[in-house]
Amino acid sequence: MTLGWPMDYALHDIGKHYPNATGPTENDEYTFPLQQTSTLLWMVYAYQKPSGDIEWAKPFLPALHRYADYLVRHGQYPPEERSTIDHNESRANQTLIAISASIGLKAYGALSGMANYTDIGNLYASTIMDLGTDTKQAHFTSHYGRADSSWITSYPLAYDKLLGLDTFDETVYEMQSTWYKDLIQPDGLQFSSDVQFTVADLEMMAAATCSNDVQSLIVDSLHQTTTSRIDSVPGPTRWNVTGANSGRQSSTKAQAAVGGYWMLAAVNM
Repeated sequence: MTLGWPMDYALHDIGKHYPNATGPTENDEYTFPLQQTSTLLWMVYAYQKPSGDIEWAKPFLPALHRYADYLVRHGQYPPEERSTIDHNESRANQTLIAISASIGLKAYGALSGMANYTDIGNLYASTIMDLGTDTKQAHFTSHYGRADSSWITSYPLAYDKLLGLDTFDETVYEMQSTWYKDLIQPDGLQFSSDVQFTVADLEMMAAATCSNDVQSLIVDSLHQTTTSRIDSVPGPTRWNVTGANSGRQSSTKAQAAVGGYWMLAAVNM
């Protein structure tokens, strides 16, 4: 299953000399240990659950166990780390990283049958709802303790939805869906309160957890932009949705992450 940014992470892991898999580039700034660890656990379970093949992962369980323990140690209050989006500087307690870790722990609990990891994932999700939302619990903030005006697109929830892990319940999906509805622009949904651009593949992941009407608004806005407004480039994923140049020029092209455009279809299947 290729769904965008996990594959993008894999390219970073094997190094920027791809297709020569010579390892991470020296002094590579793209290191996301918590998010990469979480993603690996999701992807193993994303094979095991639909296939019903519980034997395939067994040889890897000792290594996966160490990965899960890494999330236990660091996932509730993430230490300083970069995030997926290039503009985000390294900082601690990023809400999306904590969300990813809690889902990763639930995935490991499900694939290994170790209920204590499931319980820890649920506990961490409770922490996120207490510390990673605004005071009215109307939306997620970019990291713990940010002002209520801070918000961010909670795309990792798509994997919770896809895999049926129930790390976050339907009220959380509804919370974010309601929040997005008032923020969607004609050219898409801003990634966060700190930027003017959308990250379209992650926006489609967010759409996968939204109500039908919000899904339609998101899909229609991206379709309009990619088919009739934006510069003709292959694989665009990022463009401004506010300001004079809204929807006119993509700052990216030929992105492996466009696989994320299909997350909505994967969840709906």
